[in-house]
Amino acid sequence: MSEVLDDERKEAFLQALHGLKEETEAQGRREQELQKAQQAALAKKLEEERKAREEAEKREAEEEQQRRRREEEKRPATPKPSRNSADHRRTGSISHPHTRSSPKKSLSKPPSRSFNTLVYSLLDNVQQLLLGTAQSIRTNPMALIRVLLFMLVFLMTVGREDVRVRLRQMIARAWSKIKGTIGMGVKVSYI
Repeated sequence: MSEVLDDERKEAFLQALHGLKEETEAQGRREQELQKAQQAALAKKLEEERKAREEAEKREAEEEQQRRRREEEKRPATPKPSRNSADHRRTGSISHPHTRSSPKKSLSKPPSRSFNTLVYSLLDNVQQLLLGTAQSIRTNPMALIRVLLFMLVFLMTVGREDVRVRLRQMIARAWSKIKGTIGMGVKVSYI
């Protein structure tokens, strides 16, 4: 009987060992499948993020182009001197070499044109500054918060009476030094 029991135990042990091997292999296959599924999900997520990023960049580029078109449409055309007027000035100065006043009159631009050009360029620069500020705030919103906090602290500081008095005194001293320097310069220039 002991041999029969040993054979039964041996067979039970081998069956249990075989069952454990099968279970371990099945668990390994499940882990590999799970890992492959996770990798596939991660790859799919990365691909979706890449596509979304490309679409966002494409939309931003289109919006930028539309914004530039709108700016170009809004921007008034700067007056350019025509070729005919330049030719007329040259021929006028050549045909009348004895009159010296005509070239001076023809070469000077009307003041309104240069003033308009100056105003347009100034407005264009202000617009570019505002657009650049808006762009920098979009990319770095903390900058706006820093500026607002600085202004708040500055206003709170200047709101105190003792600080205002000290600022007035400092400005008065600086102004008196400037006056003294200018006075010395005037005295030296007389010599």
